[in-house]
Amino acid sequence: TAIEGFDDVKGTFEATTDLRLHWQDLRLRYDTPRPNSYRHFRASAAQAELEKMWSPQMRFINRVGEASFTEPRLKLYPDGSVELVIRTTAAYKTPVDFARFPFDHQPLRIDVALREDTVEWVDLDFSKEDVEFSRVARSVELPGWEPGLINLRRTLISGGNGYRYPLVSAELNVRRVAGGTLATIFIPLFASLLIPFLAPWMKRGTLPRVDHRSA
Repeated sequence: TAIEGFDDVKGTFEATTDLRLHWQDLRLRYDTPRPNSYRHFRASAAQAELEKMWSPQMRFINRVGEASFTEPRLKLYPDGSVELVIRTTAAYKTPVDFARFPFDHQPLRIDVALREDTVEWVDLDFSKEDVEFSRVARSVELPGWEPGLINLRRTLISGGNGYRYPLVSAELNVRRVAGGTLATIFIPLFASLLIPFLAPWMKRGTLPRVDHRSA
C-alpha cells in the first residue's frame, strides 16, 4: 500500500493498493514437466485470460469515483490454483473522529466486497500469509501523519431480497504527529493573548522630540 495523501477534513485519502486473491479451479489444471512452475500474465494479457475463466468480481465499497489506474497480474498453476493481483490507484472515503485531536489516530480504510456471488456460493477469507503481505510501502511519506499497522477484518453486507455478500476491510492506522500541529495552534493563540497586554505599553510609549532650532 502506498498513500499519496490524506485529507482529514473531507475524510478522504488517495492510495495505490495491491489486492491479492487466491482460489482453485480444477478446470484450469494443465500438465507440465515442471510442477512448481506457473504461467504468468500481466495487464491486457491477464485481462484476456480472466475473460476466459471464472473469477471473483470485486468492488471497492468506499471508493470515491473511478480508479485512475488499474492493472491485473495473473498466475496460473498446474494444479488449477490461481493468484490474481490487482493494482489500483484511487481515492477512498474513510471515517474520521476528532475527539482526541491533536493526539488522534485515524483509520484509512478500504472495504472490498464480492459484487455478484453471495456468501452461500463464495466466501472471502485471509490467512497469516495474507496478513503479512498487507503492509505499507517503505517509501510512503504522509506529511503530518505516522503510518502504523494494517488490520484485516471479515464481515457481511446485506443486499436485496435478503442476500448477503462477503466483505473484507483493510485498515491502516495512522497517528497524527502532534508537534507541528501544536505549534500551528498555540503560537497564533499565544500571540493573540499577548496583544491585550502589549496595547497599554504601546499607548504609553512616545517618540523623542527633535528640536530643529539652532542653538
